[in-house]
Amino acid sequence: MLTGPGRTVTCEVAQNVVTASIGLALVPKMNFFRKAKLATIWLSIAGLWCTGCASTNVNPSAAQHGVGYADFYCNEQASLSWDVREVTSGGSKKIFSEPTPPDEDILRLTFAPGRHRVRVSFLNHVISDPGEVEIEITERSITPVQARLIPAGSATIKGKSIHGGATYYGRYGRSTKVTMQDSAAFRVELSAQTPVAYIMKEQTPYWRKTPP
Repeated sequence: MLTGPGRTVTCEVAQNVVTASIGLALVPKMNFFRKAKLATIWLSIAGLWCTGCASTNVNPSAAQHGVGYADFYCNEQASLSWDVREVTSGGSKKIFSEPTPPDEDILRLTFAPGRHRVRVSFLNHVISDPGEVEIEITERSITPVQARLIPAGSATIKGKSIHGGATYYGRYGRSTKVTMQDSAAFRVELSAQTPVAYIMKEQTPYWRKTPP
């Protein structure tokens, strides 16, 4: 439960721990070939999911023609797991979302020249309000976007884990474990600067290497 001035938000995280072998165990009468087909489909779905989360973090030695760049950075926090989306008239579309923080504290993304409205959140923090800002992208330039994490009360995260497997009597069974954890909550503030000439990340004044 997230508490703050004039608001109460409940956060719940559910995690299902189920493997392909458990899924196959639920259908003991299925022949070998149908089991193999089911396993192949399961792996294909997992592969498509990973492909959809492919990183677009770039740092070319020279700017490319026909595109511009936005540098997202936060001087107050290290090892951030960025989630960046472009706000559209019909909602939003994912630009970058990766649970693993980048090797440095700058996330550089490619955009078409023009004006874009972006929304930023972080996957490894409890965010009460993502940040939104309009950025101007010019060809072969960089638009710096500074993010700030503003304390916004505390949150109680309810986690649910479902474990499945064989029981003592040889039959399939599952158990559910519920955990409660307190965590600080933040809102995100964004500040977009005017575009500047392209340079590599290491040459920017806000570059900082993420500690190993």
